[in-house]
Amino acid sequence: MLKDAVLYYLRTPPVWGSDCELHGHVPLHPGLVAREESPGTLVLEMSSGAMLRTGKIDKRAGAMKTKLQPQMRLSASSPKEVAEWVAAISSNVRALIEVPPRPPPAAPHARRSGRRAPWRAH
Repeated sequence: MLKDAVLYYLRTPPVWGSDCELHGHVPLHPGLVAREESPGTLVLEMSSGAMLRTGKIDKRAGAMKTKLQPQMRLSASSPKEVAEWVAAISSNVRALIEVPPRPPPAAPHARRSGRRAPWRAH
């Protein structure tokens, strides 16, 4: 599940009408690269070679644990699904990099007193 620049992965595929069991998450970063390693396997890693920060549910502690690892492998049900995930993750990472420019601030409007605004040319 990909939402708000975070990839959440589940222990088992979701079934409509039942609760999902979260296994962990990977926050998306501008340097994150997603690629297909083999049919049915997706690899996430940082382009700079830095460690990838992930979160994983520790069943014994019952809490989310942060981990640093060089890469992360995820399984998909088919090569087509791997390609879809690579495209979706890459698109979301590009969106983090390509922040849209801010529009210039709007000029304040003249008062309706009949006087000219001081910033207008006379």
